[in-house]
Amino acid sequence: MAGKGKKIITKFRRPLPFHIGTVLFGLVLLYLLSCVVLYFVRDRVTVYQVETGEIMENGQYTGLALRTEQVVNADAGGYVTYIAPEGTKTGLNTYVYGLSPNADNDLLEGLGADLDEDNYRALYEEITGFESSFDPSLFSDTYSFKSTLEGSIYDEIRTSLLEKEERDITAIADIRKSPVSGVVVYNVDGLEGVAYQNLTKDMFSRANYTKTELRAKDRLEAGEPAYKLVTDEEWELVIRLDPSEVKHFVDDEYVQVKFMRDQNIVWAQVEKFKIDDDDYCRLKFTNSMIRYATDRFLQVEVIINSVSGLKVPNSSIVVKKFFTIPVDFTTDISDGQATVMALNSTETGNETVPMTFNIYERTADAVYVDMGDIKEGTVLVNPKDSKSTYAVGTVGELHGVYDINRGYADFNLVTVLYNNDEYCIVKSDDAYGLSIYDRIVLDGSKVNDEQQVYQ
Repeated sequence: MAGKGKKIITKFRRPLPFHIGTVLFGLVLLYLLSCVVLYFVRDRVTVYQVETGEIMENGQYTGLALRTEQVVNADAGGYVTYIAPEGTKTGLNTYVYGLSPNADNDLLEGLGADLDEDNYRALYEEITGFESSFDPSLFSDTYSFKSTLEGSIYDEIRTSLLEKEERDITAIADIRKSPVSGVVVYNVDGLEGVAYQNLTKDMFSRANYTKTELRAKDRLEAGEPAYKLVTDEEWELVIRLDPSEVKHFVDDEYVQVKFMRDQNIVWAQVEKFKIDDDDYCRLKFTNSMIRYATDRFLQVEVIINSVSGLKVPNSSIVVKKFFTIPVDFTTDISDGQATVMALNSTETGNETVPMTFNIYERTADAVYVDMGDIKEGTVLVNPKDSKSTYAVGTVGELHGVYDINRGYADFNLVTVLYNNDEYCIVKSDDAYGLSIYDRIVLDGSKVNDEQQVYQ
């Protein structure tokens, strides 16, 4: 009976304990992992918040200034000393310059005064003004400005001296007076008295332009130009237009002109004309002549168009198709909704059923409804004339953006007033359109109607 007493023991694997908490934790972990994966793989959109804005279309030009100018020639020879500051208004019989027989008998010699802070400030403003409008391609203007600056320094010294002296200047030199009132200018260029009808293309060339700075002369001969007077406050600036710009300038309208030298903005009246089949424009001013009386060429920026409203990126604008329904087939148009009477066939015959839906635009003849709100071919009955019917099918297009204020893409109509390469200005008072601070999709092509939007 060998082995009768042996016991065979078999080991069984114990079952894993079932814990509901472990299962729930696993489900939550799986959900979180799926959310993370979806976050990285799903398309997200960039949001733009609508703000008010303004777009200005500007053009920069170099204009030729035309004024009422009178050149005054010297009636005798002699060494000259100018008295009246350039660019200032002089009245009739006002002292302008003096003549002396000897070179060492300068009218201001020995009066002994230094430039003060105000004199230096005036010179500094003149230099910075030239620097801001300087064109490197026209470097020759630097030499002209050098002569102008020397004359300005002379003016500042003379003004400082004469303000501090009480002596009778008529006892020092033979004084010449202004024959008429006007603004004194100490340069001539041969374009004095030229009207816009007499302009030629060559006159607009800076390379051919020469200006004589009269204050650089020590001596005048009889018959030579001594100075000139600008005698009328009305003046004009003539600019050349590219063919694409002509449409922006309308005769008798007014535009804003900013002078680059000092950033001064002035209103000007527009008048177009031609020189040898090329388009030009007269910008006519009634003020500010004295500020620019010494310059023949002026760099300006013309503010051609200025539009304000809601500022929207061009990328947000989309075109959407709608069914158009004649206004005569609608009733109860209010609060952005309209009701129509649709013809419905039944076993007992035809009957009319009212349908109400949102409208996106209303014109004098039709309303625009979403193509998902009504089926193509639906027959509508005229509520005023039950015999007249209309089958839905005519399609129209509207421009708009998708706002996501409710978390999904909702089409909003916009009326574009003006646009440039990046942005457009849309009306802020459209009945069914945008409002300030609305949140819209930056790239409208990335979403569809009613799509849930993830940011």
